[in-house]
Amino acid sequence: MSPMSRRRALALLIGAGALTQSAAAADLAYDLTKKAWVDGKTVQVYVQMPKARGGHGPNEPSKNKPKVDVFLVAPVSDAEPYGPEMAMPLDKISGKPVRDAEGKPMPDVIVPAHDDTFERFTKKPTDTYGYWIVPGPKATPETVAIQPMPANSMVGEALVQRIKIDGVWLPLNDAKTVRKGLALGLVAKKFATWGGIAWLKNPPKQ
Repeated sequence: MSPMSRRRALALLIGAGALTQSAAAADLAYDLTKKAWVDGKTVQVYVQMPKARGGHGPNEPSKNKPKVDVFLVAPVSDAEPYGPEMAMPLDKISGKPVRDAEGKPMPDVIVPAHDDTFERFTKKPTDTYGYWIVPGPKATPETVAIQPMPANSMVGEALVQRIKIDGVWLPLNDAKTVRKGLALGLVAKKFATWGGIAWLKNPPKQ
């Protein structure tokens, strides 16, 4: 994987998903929006991508902005991943795979299907730091449910979907569950990337 392709892949991680272009959200310009998780509930995340990649955000983290960790886990629902699988390299603005002369995608590496679990709700623009959640040293098939990844996945191993605590299977859509899994050694976290600037809103009531 070339350095340029890897930089593009990392910059798009947190924003990978239903890529919706818009002019503003809560009086702030954003480049991408999709669903995410906080405390086991679905929220809407708005992302500013780096200006160097055609977005509205800064090109590096800020010392003055708050920070939030985002746990990148296997989709809670296999049928509806909040961040669907994406092949790299991607067009730096559209987020769509680059294609060869015959119109075929040019896969270099795969950003696997995953969900984003934010450690807390944040209404303000916040620097996001992504961490893949993978099996920990004490993981067993009886305590950790995983989702295998493609051979050329960015993760390099399986992502965790659920863990069993006190005899109950729990999805990783709540940061408290992820932290329990880390403390018990059922899961481990691998730093993925700074994911740009993001903020959250509750979804509109149906």
